[in-house]
Amino acid sequence: MRSVRLVQLGHPLQDVEATVPKIGPADVLVRVAACGICHSDAHYRAGTSPIAELPVTPGHEVAGTV
Repeated sequence: MRSVRLVQLGHPLQDVEATVPKIGPADVLVRVAACGICHSDAHYRAGTSPIAELPVTPGHEVAGTV
């Protein structure tokens, strides 16, 4: 699946090919049609706010199909 990821702080986001996650019987997989990026995501990319682990796919405001 295609994913836009923050791989290195202070650098542009990268368009990468990622594996489709395995889901369990109580999980859902969402095909994301659109995703909003908030100001905290911009701070993570710039390296001005701490982030626990890289790489990360920014955005948590999504719209898609289950």
